Amino acid sequence: MTPPSTATQAEPPAPPPFDRRLELDRLQWIALLVLWLLPIAGLTGVLSPATRSADSTAGPLALQVEYPHRLRHKTALAMRITVKNTGSAELARVTLRVDQSYLREFSAARFEPQAQRIADDRYELELQALRPGETRHWVVEFEGDDWGRYSGHVSAAGPAGEAAEVGVSTLVLP
Repeated sequence: MTPPSTATQAEPPAPPPFDRRLELDRLQWIALLVLWLLPIAGLTGVLSPATRSADSTAGPLALQVEYPHRLRHKTALAMRITVKNTGSAELARVTLRVDQSYLREFSAARFEPQAQRIADDRYELELQALRPGETRHWVVEFEGDDWGRYSGHVSAAGPAGEAAEVGVSTLVLP
């Protein structure tokens, strides 16, 4: 018997030449850019929950509202409404109002103290005997239910008809 041949076998042929370049259409380039920017946006906090504050005054009433400007779907945050009597006389009655059209877009709304009246278009809380320099708070906690931007108004009305009002707007992200 003769041993197998130890001759070198032929090398495979060289591949044909071709251009090495990435070919994407316009929509694919846009998608690639978005996929590249999303982690950067997340790391820098652009997509994180954020709060804003808005102020208004009318006569002796000073109204400040801290509200969620941006929140995530199914995340609970609170809106803090603060009213202060900046005048020199006691205010017999101050009515705080929150648009129902704004809160309707959220779920699990909880008021502290509890809303006393629910009208067709707003939730109301009446504060009695607000002394000069006194500050009171109304906290509304709610959860982002559907994605989108929702806007409304918060107001405080005094016994003489003066009303301080601020606009609020919340973006609910997926």
